[in-house]
Amino acid sequence: PCTATAGGTVPILPRYIQASRAGEAPSRASRPSGACRPKVSRPAAPPLQRQAIVLLMHSQLRRAIDALGKSEKSCVVYGTDLEDSDVSKLCKALSRVDGLERLSLSTCALDDKRSKKLMSSLERTMPTLTYLGFFQNRIGDGGVIAIAQALQTGLRGLRELYLTQNSVGDRGACALGMALRCGIALNVLDLRANNLSDIGVAGLAGGVELSEALAILELRENNVGNVGVGALRACLLRNASLQAIPISQASIDKVMLDDLDQALSVNKTIAATLLQSKEALEGEVVSLHLDRSAVSDAEAAKVSHALRAASTLHTVSMQCNRIGDAGCCSLAELVRDASHIREIRLYGNTIGAPGAAALAAALAGNDSLVSLILGKNHIGNEGACALAPVLRGCRSLRTVDLHSNTIGRVGVVALSDALAGHSSLEELDLGHNLIDDDGAAALAASLAQCVQVVTVHLEENPISGATKD
Repeated sequence: PCTATAGGTVPILPRYIQASRAGEAPSRASRPSGACRPKVSRPAAPPLQRQAIVLLMHSQLRRAIDALGKSEKSCVVYGTDLEDSDVSKLCKALSRVDGLERLSLSTCALDDKRSKKLMSSLERTMPTLTYLGFFQNRIGDGGVIAIAQALQTGLRGLRELYLTQNSVGDRGACALGMALRCGIALNVLDLRANNLSDIGVAGLAGGVELSEALAILELRENNVGNVGVGALRACLLRNASLQAIPISQASIDKVMLDDLDQALSVNKTIAATLLQSKEALEGEVVSLHLDRSAVSDAEAAKVSHALRAASTLHTVSMQCNRIGDAGCCSLAELVRDASHIREIRLYGNTIGAPGAAALAAALAGNDSLVSLILGKNHIGNEGACALAPVLRGCRSLRTVDLHSNTIGRVGVVALSDALAGHSSLEELDLGHNLIDDDGAAALAASLAQCVQVVTVHLEENPISGATKD
């Protein structure tokens, strides 16, 4: 059976095989029902933003290739082990297409030999390609060297290259580094889950440092050590176009903290790697994220000093680190200077009453704070009493998390008095503390006057069943 389209007839094949022409939305009516689709236990194909022709079944591959029209914009081949003859047919079919922009061959058993043949054809016939995806194949250094050569000749317009989960090694990475040195237009290079070591990363970094176009370099799940991280640090300190280098987050955070001042003066959008945030406002850092990075008090002081001038900072998130009272006092100075601070997340550190008191003093008069997350620290009754005036004065607060802080009756009574009649509080977490019946009763009386409260956590406190009721 066939279905009519603006470009003629397209055969209806198993597993939704459809050619969509430029400007023409694919018809849902042409898809067979779910019951007719064979079950294939493969991961979902990487999504493409444009309409595409999808070639899935090896038995139907020739017919699907024949359906390729001259006006296709995207082509996806997924879950089909391509043989040499299949690659030749696909190359011939693609050579007939005018203006193809996106090509993805995922889980297709592409090796060096077949990828070389494909790249030889693409560099001659596909100057319009902007996206090339080779997810989950067997491409090694030989195939990547061919790709790097094509990037410097017929595929100079390519913007995104994905080589996720292949067998790329150091030779291939160095070849890509050489291509980047030649001024190619690549914006995104994804080498996640390959076989890169420090040697390959260093060779790649030499090209990344000189590239004026590359914004994102994905290197997670490789064998990157201190030497490789050091080479990437040099890139970040010299290249203003880079926005992200996702590798082992903790390792690059620790190395980069020593050069934070210089890095921020060169590259404000370094936040995705160093501060884990892609947000920027007129070149200013607006969000600080250093969660689970083993940040100590000394390193927290470095961060505070480097970002002291970031008046636009609205989020400080340094959860699950090693920050104690000294580090919290340093961050309090940063918070005091950030007049528009909205979120403070210091969950899972070792902050005690002195640190909580310093933070409370920094927040005095603040009317923009929305979320205060200090769960799983050691602030105790004294710290809770110090924070009470902040809760009373900051009427913009919606979320307060103080769970697992050894807060007892004295602390919760102080918090209850501060929260009485609060107009915006929506969630309060005081679970896993030492709150008894009297403290719970005081809190209940206070929260009864808070019209916005939706959720209150008091689990794992020594409260009797009668008081809970």
